[in-house]
Amino acid sequence: MKGSYFMLEDVTFVTSDTGKTEKNNVQATAAASAPAASETQQAQPGTFGTVGMIIYLLVIVGAFYFLVIAPQRKRNKQLTELQDSIKPGDEVMTSSGFYGTAVDVNDERVIVEFGSSGAKSVRIPVKKSEIYGSSGVNVEKDK
Repeated sequence: MKGSYFMLEDVTFVTSDTGKTEKNNVQATAAASAPAASETQQAQPGTFGTVGMIIYLLVIVGAFYFLVIAPQRKRNKQLTELQDSIKPGDEVMTSSGFYGTAVDVNDERVIVEFGSSGAKSVRIPVKKSEIYGSSGVNVEKDK
């Protein structure tokens, strides 16, 4: 069997001249007698190992960041800028979808007038964080 390579762990055999039972590691003997065999044996395709697994996880985390976290941060930054720029007289939209006009603006709340100007209008204090749109420029809540 010239050029063939077989792999056996431990084999017990009997030598013919002494009659003793000996245990040898045939794998090491076969590898030593056939040095070209290690060149022909390659890693199986599809096996990553530890480095491949780490790279795979980094790619997953990176994709998750760019597809979920980065757009969310951008949207939150736009929303915070919009909420900080509200001034009296601006048309606003609340998180519940009601449109009104900002009458008074404090650090944490906005008094919004809902309804047409006149006897039928209602003024309600709303937390500034619950304002999702201003003067026709709306930040989409779900996208």
